[in-house]
Amino acid sequence: KKNELVVGFDSFDTPSLYASRCLINGVSFINRVIPENDTILAQPRYRTPAVSAKLDLSNKGDGKAELVFDVPQRALTPGQICALYSGEVLLGGGVFESIDYS
Repeated sequence: KKNELVVGFDSFDTPSLYASRCLINGVSFINRVIPENDTILAQPRYRTPAVSAKLDLSNKGDGKAELVFDVPQRALTPGQICALYSGEVLLGGGVFESIDYS
């Protein structure tokens, strides 16, 4: 939002580097709709392993959902695509809209 480049150390306490909670939009599913508050695997970028996360579809509407990772993820960025899996099966995905670094 401020058009800044922030340089920091790769540490969990570096501001705006690791986040556990985010909002994704444009959420779509391939085979089925995921039950509310279901635990899935989320892959936040192409070469990053999929990790466990809780997907909350309740009260978001308009193809939006809240995603809460079990372990904070590094460098999540609005505009990136996040793939959603159940084991090896692709369920669908969405685009990071906002990241909560608190």
